[in-house]
Amino acid sequence: MSSIGINCSVTVEISPLEN
Repeated sequence: MSSIGINCSVTVEISPLEN
């Protein structure tokens, strides 16, 4: 569960940066 939480955070942070 911890992994999913961290993955979501990282994805959300990278998503706006890539856009």
